[in-house]
Amino acid sequence: MNALLDKLCEILDAELVRQETILSICRKKRDAIRAVDVEALEARTAALEAVLRESIEAETERHRTLRLVVQQLGLPEEGETLSSLIRAVPEPWKSRLHHFQHKLRETLQATRLVTRAYASELRYHLHLCGQHVAHLGLDSRESKVGLYDTRGGRPERMGVSSMLVNQRG
Repeated sequence: MNALLDKLCEILDAELVRQETILSICRKKRDAIRAVDVEALEARTAALEAVLRESIEAETERHRTLRLVVQQLGLPEEGETLSSLIRAVPEPWKSRLHHFQHKLRETLQATRLVTRAYASELRYHLHLCGQHVAHLGLDSRESKVGLYDTRGGRPERMGVSSMLVNQRG
């Protein structure tokens, strides 16, 4: 049992490191958005995807180990939560598991706040770009009248094609 609880603590410690890494990447994404640094934003997004993939892959092992501990303690299956486990295990695991639970919640909450903030900033930048595109007459509602003169030639004043503006999605 002790070895299984130690393994669960190791798994939770690794998950905490991943979640703290995710928080750090999200903060860097927010900074890249504020600096309008597309390359940095793309790099941070790729890094975030990699860490999230690792976290998802590790989730199976975490749940399997938690299930084994719950079974060995004789807890009901609906009690397969970290909170119920914390109430059922003796010290020093109770304190260790509580520490991981607290730090994970804290990190996830901070990540949630950062991602909400940068989502808001992204919406603002998209709105601003949309206004600029509309102001330039490049939005999808633009009039195609006047793109050519009566003899099929191009008018004197040419604008930028909306296809060019939307090339990168």
